[in-house]
Amino acid sequence: MTEYSVRVWASGALWAVLFCLAAIAPAPAQEAGARSPRADAPRSLVPAKPAVSPAGAGAVSPPSETPKPVLRGPPPQGGFEKGQPIKVGELRAIDPDSVGLLDDASAGFGVDMWKGTSRSLVERLLPKLPTAVPSSVMRELTRRLLLSSATPPEGTRSGRSLVALRVDMLAAMGDPKVVGDLLRVAPSKLKDEALARARVDNAFLTNDNAGACSQMRALIRQHQGAYWQKALSFCQALAGEHAKAALGAALLRELGDGDDQVFFTLIGALGGDKEAVVESLPKPAPLHLAMLRAARQRLPEDVLGTADAAILRTVAISPNAPLDLRLEAAERAEAVGALPSDSLAQLYASVTFSPEQLANAFSQAEADRGPRGRALLYQASTIQSVPTAQAEILRKAWALARESGGYQTSVRVHLPTLEGIAPAMELTWFAEEAGRALLTAGRYEAAAAWLALTRRASPAGGVGAGDGTGQGGGKVAKRSLWSLIQLADATDSLAWEADALNEWWESSKSAGDDGLRARATVLFTLLEAFDKPVGAKVWASLLDGPQFESVKLPAPALLHALNSAAAERRIGGTVLLTLICLGEDGPTGADPLLLRAVISGLREVGLEKEARALAVEAAIGAGI
Repeated sequence: MTEYSVRVWASGALWAVLFCLAAIAPAPAQEAGARSPRADAPRSLVPAKPAVSPAGAGAVSPPSETPKPVLRGPPPQGGFEKGQPIKVGELRAIDPDSVGLLDDASAGFGVDMWKGTSRSLVERLLPKLPTAVPSSVMRELTRRLLLSSATPPEGTRSGRSLVALRVDMLAAMGDPKVVGDLLRVAPSKLKDEALARARVDNAFLTNDNAGACSQMRALIRQHQGAYWQKALSFCQALAGEHAKAALGAALLRELGDGDDQVFFTLIGALGGDKEAVVESLPKPAPLHLAMLRAARQRLPEDVLGTADAAILRTVAISPNAPLDLRLEAAERAEAVGALPSDSLAQLYASVTFSPEQLANAFSQAEADRGPRGRALLYQASTIQSVPTAQAEILRKAWALARESGGYQTSVRVHLPTLEGIAPAMELTWFAEEAGRALLTAGRYEAAAAWLALTRRASPAGGVGAGDGTGQGGGKVAKRSLWSLIQLADATDSLAWEADALNEWWESSKSAGDDGLRARATVLFTLLEAFDKPVGAKVWASLLDGPQFESVKLPAPALLHALNSAAAERRIGGTVLLTLICLGEDGPTGADPLLLRAVISGLREVGLEKEARALAVEAAIGAGI
């Protein structure tokens, strides 16, 4: 036998021994706050009535009941009679890809959402869904698409199961609660290594090391790649079996899997090596974060080099991360929907500032335009009790946030303060800012109250009056708020005024509004998408500019597929293609022709509210 053969044989024998030991080894001690899954908990394949958590939390509760078998065929007329045989049809097996957490009664898209859409198209496009988008409307549509219980699309499966693909996308969105809920209703017998890894990674991300290691004892018999060997060694270290953990790590190096220096360093640290410290982690994985926390080591600063929403969320809530690191991670995670805005607000509130800093919040925030400056303005707004002073702080916070690209996050964090400010005549100067922020947060009726305030403040009682500066309720500001509410209002309660847009256009031109033509093009296109008569006169005023522009549009084949799906009322295909066409940038900055196509498509399949919310995002993002 050659030396190489001996090494391979010995390595295989050693791993066989380790797997056997793992199968009988006791579970590691559970850390504080860790959750271990109940072994006797029932598993549901198709939830009857899943409960959805409050809006904004992004979490869906798991089903509480297992659906009962249904007798195939109706009973005889008048009911069953004594002595009459009961005929029970064959119970069809449940397709694993049909499971979900949302039905028709809980924001799902319906069991027939994929009807008419080919499986090959869904398999190709589902992995391309944008997951780290700044658009809250797109994120909600994506969650509903991925969580809906539905009959799978027709066609032969050519790759991974759809439920596994859906879990992948939800994990990329950074919502471990929802991932865990969907995994609980996914068939446990489904043999998919990526799905199994998602279960373990999700446990690591939620600080459930005991639950992850409990699953490992069964999974290590099925999967034997480097990932599983590393996870096994970590679980052995947690259980105090450091000799086994070190042996497994040494074997990984022997077999050529020694590139993950972070893993080997942390195995040493968990074994008592005081010199084993991780100084850099540019490509963090869930296992790395779990090991760092177990070893009580601080997270390196370069951990934020990732764009992974789940990693950002975990860093934001990690007690072993420096506060400044947590602040930046929390802001980025909140912006893509991976962290609730109230969690970011709590983190802002935990920053210590002196009375002098709070008293000079404006100048301090101007000097420090990072997370600490934003935390300072947040605290200043919460300690104020005078509405005028609160409004001044909010306006300053939103102005700075627009410059840094974090406007939506700033609005959501300050929303409780804003909702506590009632429209009043002395706050007319704040009406446009308040209305725009409330529309961003989806509070359409509250925004309309601020528009009503501007009408009362107007000498003529109309929408436009004043000096155009915004301090007295100028024409540009009032027309902008009026136009945004026209887009948001599905009830048409706000009357259309034929000369309103022309007046907005003229007022904006006289105010020297930079980029006016581009904003006007977006606004007019969006209004016409909702059947508002913009008029030839207003459109003609845009003809003085360039007649051809370089624009970024999706491939014509995608747009054709979107139009076809909408025309045939295929809701699943329409939503999927809408999200793909808008891409990672979302509606902000999207070409007006694309915006019109996706809005028309959503309206065609009955998603009027979602279409309007998307239009509001696009208009505000364009600077309206």
